[in-house]
Amino acid sequence: MKIIYPYNEVLPRKKAHDAYIMRACVSMASAGHEVTLLCGKGSLETQKLFQFYNICPNSTLKIIQLPILRRNNALKIQCNFLFFWQAQRFIKKSKPDFVISSVLKQADFHLKRRVKNCHYIYEVHQLAWYPTFKENVDYRKVKKEKEMLERCDLITVTTDALKRILENDPYRLDVPIQKVPLACDFDSLKSQRSTPSLLNLFYVGQLYESQGLQRLLKALKGAEGIELTVVGGKPSDVQKYKNYCQELGLGKKVIFMGFYPTEKLPKILEKADAFITTFDNSERMPYVAHTKLHEYQAWKKPIIAPNLEVVRDHLDQGALLYEVHSEDSLKQALLHIQNESVYKNLLEEALQTVPFTWKKRGFLFNKLLNKVNKAKV
Repeated sequence: MKIIYPYNEVLPRKKAHDAYIMRACVSMASAGHEVTLLCGKGSLETQKLFQFYNICPNSTLKIIQLPILRRNNALKIQCNFLFFWQAQRFIKKSKPDFVISSVLKQADFHLKRRVKNCHYIYEVHQLAWYPTFKENVDYRKVKKEKEMLERCDLITVTTDALKRILENDPYRLDVPIQKVPLACDFDSLKSQRSTPSLLNLFYVGQLYESQGLQRLLKALKGAEGIELTVVGGKPSDVQKYKNYCQELGLGKKVIFMGFYPTEKLPKILEKADAFITTFDNSERMPYVAHTKLHEYQAWKKPIIAPNLEVVRDHLDQGALLYEVHSEDSLKQALLHIQNESVYKNLLEEALQTVPFTWKKRGFLFNKLLNKVNKAKV
């Protein structure tokens, strides 16, 4: 089948979303489909993108760059319409079997201009409303989002929590909704701890506020025997947390590495004994899939994570969970994992875990495409 995935960005963006889209397109191409990813002009050439995202250079995925206004012009103008219009022209000319999107405005534009005999799938990664939103909800945006989703032939979500939200008010959709989890193809890391007396704990990911790094740094102050390495984040965020470490007097207990491309991560993570994530139980965080959980699991080391449904659904072994709003619970988890028998048990569980790979995801998505195709005949 012929599939087009329009994405109105210049690549790479160095975000979880663009990495997801690239690997999702590659997995569908690997399943035998003719897949074309449309992205903004100014992106790296195809082979350099494959290298950046650590993708096999022999992938059959086609990447076509279309004109885009992303303040990369003399007038510093940013506008989606140019890319949307060019993408629609490409879709109309190509006559694909499927158009898949995960950007609301992009999907809305194409759904209003449907091409005959083409099926439209929208991949939900975040929404305009969550049960955690108590005030300042823009219900006009929620209504517009619902209207767009109702026009789709299939909606995919990455978690059961997102599916339940869409099945109930204020969305209450009748469109088929299918859970398709995130995936990861990272190789496992070496399992041997080099220094049993010191736990090398790693945090890998973005550093925006709801990721909860400040909570971790406060808890770390009361936990001896741990060295924390933080990989990722914008320079401004890194500097902010470096300053916070100085205020807490953490000294050399925390090392900030900044952002590293995927292909360089294995070398950076060589001395990792365990991984940690500390995202909040607020807004979208308890409902959406977290890329780092899949990455951590693929690396096959013990994990410390908040005790939330999205974590429990994914990490059924090899993980030490703490109560998300309890600083003391996090401190206890940091101390508990240093117990040699606890660590060894978690490591054994982590080594036995079988990650959900992109190849498996490609097969699952292939079944969904065939099901939608048959239903529309």
